[in-house]
Amino acid sequence: MLERAYSALPTQYTVLEKARNANNDAYWQNRSPWQHAKYKKYGAQLLECAQNLANSNVKIAFGTDAGTFPHQNNWMEFPAMVQTGITPLRALKAATSVAAELLNQPNLGVLAVGKYADIIAMQGNPFEDINVTSQVDFVMKQGVIYKQPTVG
Repeated sequence: MLERAYSALPTQYTVLEKARNANNDAYWQNRSPWQHAKYKKYGAQLLECAQNLANSNVKIAFGTDAGTFPHQNNWMEFPAMVQTGITPLRALKAATSVAAELLNQPNLGVLAVGKYADIIAMQGNPFEDINVTSQVDFVMKQGVIYKQPTVG
């Protein structure tokens, strides 16, 4: 991939979770038996591929194959990436500057004068704990702060 300047959008979370649980029968109790068999057979290879990608210099972009329906677990890709050895910085860049570059959008994905950026704020430091990406406090878009209403 590196020799041909290809990029990867791994969307690894669900695949790697299943691969890591390939031999955990309790995990598969209410899941597809044919899928369990597939992960028992190929789980180790899937984990090895993820590790190889993490150890490479291939450009990695953050994406999803979830389609157009509402989904809220995209953040889980961040810890999936980090668990395979991708640094938090590389994972965060995958969702920002690298994704913008692959979409040929040079004015997006970076915080710099003359560029466009939506900014998110979260409780905690994603460089110390990538899981804080699940705890977005607010989004700033074109200078306007957007927050979810507090439940309670």
